[in-house]
Amino acid sequence: MSELDIEVIYEHAAKLTDKDKISLISKLENDINKKHNTKKHKLAELEGLGKEIWGKIDTQEYLSDLRREWDDR
Repeated sequence: MSELDIEVIYEHAAKLTDKDKISLISKLENDINKKHNTKKHKLAELEGLGKEIWGKIDTQEYLSDLRREWDDR
């Protein structure tokens, strides 16, 4: 598709209502995601991530150190 074609499409899209522009953007985004097989992740998938790092740290000692740092400021 040439730059000229993009300009023509943009000129048509610019005349749309804001609601229709948002709908168009959503449809284009969905098309891109389908082509790239982009998976949306959920925050819950992060559960347990990095536990091997935090497993060796005493929680109470860590919090006490943080509080001391705050008090020193």
